[in-house]
Amino acid sequence: MILKTLTLTICLCCGLFSGVSLGVAQAASCPLVIAHRGASGDRPEHTLAAYALAIEQGADFIEPDLVPTRDGVLIARHENALAIVSLDAAGKIKRVDGKPEVLEATTGVGSHPEFADRLTVKVIDGKTIGGWFSEDFTLAELRTLRARERLPEIRADNTAFNNQFEVPTFAQVLALALSKNVGVYPELKHYTYFMNEAMGVDGRPVRHDTVNLLLRDLLQAGANDPSQVFIQSFEVEPLDRLRTLAAAGDSPAWPLVQLVGPPEAVPYDFQAKRISTTYGRLLSDPSTLKAKYADAIGPAYQAVLSTPDLLQRLHDAGLKVHPFTLRNEVQFLPSGVSFETLLSQLVTAGVDGIFTDHPGLMRSALGECSTQR
Repeated sequence: MILKTLTLTICLCCGLFSGVSLGVAQAASCPLVIAHRGASGDRPEHTLAAYALAIEQGADFIEPDLVPTRDGVLIARHENALAIVSLDAAGKIKRVDGKPEVLEATTGVGSHPEFADRLTVKVIDGKTIGGWFSEDFTLAELRTLRARERLPEIRADNTAFNNQFEVPTFAQVLALALSKNVGVYPELKHYTYFMNEAMGVDGRPVRHDTVNLLLRDLLQAGANDPSQVFIQSFEVEPLDRLRTLAAAGDSPAWPLVQLVGPPEAVPYDFQAKRISTTYGRLLSDPSTLKAKYADAIGPAYQAVLSTPDLLQRLHDAGLKVHPFTLRNEVQFLPSGVSFETLLSQLVTAGVDGIFTDHPGLMRSALGECSTQR
């Protein structure tokens, strides 16, 4: 009831998405350009600079991954780990010359001595990880950090932008999207972990219902138009909850996207509940997925191209298909296949949208499609 009241109140003063048309980009022959973490091939991912560049390059949607801070603010990060460190065989933090060995970082948190006490080891979605984590920082503390390129060996040019940009909140990403009339495509990360399992570095539980946090931010921003929002998750429960809320009239009926991993993998919320249903099993009955909660499926593009009947079965069930993730670096492309060739194969197959780290290149390669938006 609270959500319904908030929705009605905000709807009276919003309308920022109304009247926006995606035009020909919605046709099967011209898939949506979904900027994966922004223009992350050209700027450090999940920064306002990456999202702004993606919009400038012609993205239809910008895609933030969302995790909460300790004080319940959704921020845009690929994972809740702000930096990941190596562990020894016993699962303890490995140190070289007394310092932790940083394996991957999207912020410079490791160079902040005032946060040395936040370095810890956690079990997240069943995996043991060492590092610094968003749930151990307030938003004010995160404001003192700056973003870094996550893949410096592959995207060396992006390191020129290290330490220039703040970690954005979801509210900031929404404000940018609204101001430019583009869509948003948020992913809820680690829903079950934050709902039931997260522990702070101090050993106390940190619990956040990220579905409610997502609803709060979307409604407060006035992002009520279902044609301008997709919500995605690799887990099932958050999507099912969102569909139930929409059916009851307690939220807009934003389209929901079931992301899928390898066929043999089990969604983490199912693992936590001791349910053995795999992604392959879910996709074996697409009509049920459609009837229960899903409007679209997000598979790896390799699954679309290697499983001839998958796309047809999903389309026959009324599901859109948005494969991930098209990247231009040779490390991510099939041997001897160019970005443009791979894009052509996916467009020919008939996908409805494509996640890409290079929205400008994708928009340019779409040719006439890009001039008819």
